[in-house]
Amino acid sequence: MCSFSVAAFRSRGVLTPSRPAILPLLKRRCGSTIGDRSRKEDYCQYDVTSQNYSATRQPIGVEMIMGGAIAAFPGVPSTEMTILDVGCGTGTLLRRIHSSCGKAVGVEFNDGMLSQARANLAAATNIELLQGSGDRLPFEDASFDMVTMNQVLHHFDRSDNYAQCAKTFKEAFRVLKPGGAYIVNSSTGEQQRDGFWWAPFIPIGIEAMMPRFPSLDNHKAMLASAGFDVTPDSVTVPLERTLMASQFYLKSPVSERTGVFAGLDEAYRHGDSSWQSASDEEIAAAIKRIEGMSEDEGSVFIQQREAIRKSVGQATFFTVYKPE
Repeated sequence: MCSFSVAAFRSRGVLTPSRPAILPLLKRRCGSTIGDRSRKEDYCQYDVTSQNYSATRQPIGVEMIMGGAIAAFPGVPSTEMTILDVGCGTGTLLRRIHSSCGKAVGVEFNDGMLSQARANLAAATNIELLQGSGDRLPFEDASFDMVTMNQVLHHFDRSDNYAQCAKTFKEAFRVLKPGGAYIVNSSTGEQQRDGFWWAPFIPIGIEAMMPRFPSLDNHKAMLASAGFDVTPDSVTVPLERTLMASQFYLKSPVSERTGVFAGLDEAYRHGDSSWQSASDEEIAAAIKRIEGMSEDEGSVFIQQREAIRKSVGQATFFTVYKPE
């Protein structure tokens, strides 16, 4: 993979040619259990689903993420940058971008996800993986050129008007260097309801999921409150790409089942946490309903749901910068 370097991608002051050391200042070294491990696991049992998670996932928005990094420091090659992925999961994004970075660091809360990431990224020499939580990052101030967080916010406690999310934004602001970029890939409740074909099969679970996502305005307000520059250019909604890998969104990774019938395979359902929001009884009812559909009925249903998805998208990206 080539290094991303654009001389004037964004009109910001160019830093001095002498760059800080690439290695971030960690409060403790890799391999230790650090950061905030006090909160309980939420609705999704990632120790289980992590075993199949990578089978259907590919990172979305890589161009926006790396573009945000080079926009922050025009003229500075990305291979001189230190990048942090908060809630790195099984490491799919880090695997995609690490060779374009000087140093890539991943923080993951869940044991199962972190174990998979370490296995998936064992051969990489410039990746550091640590266990911790986004609301208490184990790094010194101003350690990173760019911080990213992808589909993580809905796993935080939403009480007190998403106070844990707000704290996570403040932590990202703290560990970013002045001028650095913060790219958040999240969703809205409406996208969760309308953007995924299986939502009508598990309506109770989806209804419970929707308030886990801050509204668009709340996302922006929390980012601004943390200190970031938020502008009309900060928000991007991809309409074509799905959160799951495009080739597996409508195809099971373990069988020949396609469309709605892919949902009959547990490995497929492990590819998105919204399935885990449904009770065992609701999943059983969904499976029974799918099994009762004909091929034609399944095809028409998917066509209708895909038309809706392509009008709302599944993800919303926020690209913001720490003032210099």
